[in-house]
Amino acid sequence: MNSYFEVWSKISDYSGRADRREFWMFYLYNTIILFASAIFVRPDAPDIDIVFRLVVVLPTLAVGTRRMHDINHRGWWILVPIVNFVFACIAGTPGANRFGADPKSLIPKGELPSKPDSRRAEDDQGHEEEQL
Repeated sequence: MNSYFEVWSKISDYSGRADRREFWMFYLYNTIILFASAIFVRPDAPDIDIVFRLVVVLPTLAVGTRRMHDINHRGWWILVPIVNFVFACIAGTPGANRFGADPKSLIPKGELPSKPDSRRAEDDQGHEEEQL
């Protein structure tokens, strides 16, 4: 759910990169919201669906542009129907590219880096003792 709200917080940010998870989670939550509105909203009140689609246009363009940047392409590729879907499925460029740092290499706020595997550390210590 954080990925969804992160896109909303970057509603006017067309620079930088968005990884596949951020992009597809945003689309998944929007699809769920649209299906829920189709099921639970009265049929004589279709305006909610139209308003939601209009409100979501800017963040959709922003996350789509950042997703194209992640694979080292210009944001204009989101306007080409089939190509943008193929590009959205491709893994991002590893490491930094001309649009910024790799979003997977950035540690999210509040999270600590993972601890090293203790079993591996024990194996390394045992290996050092054998050499002595």
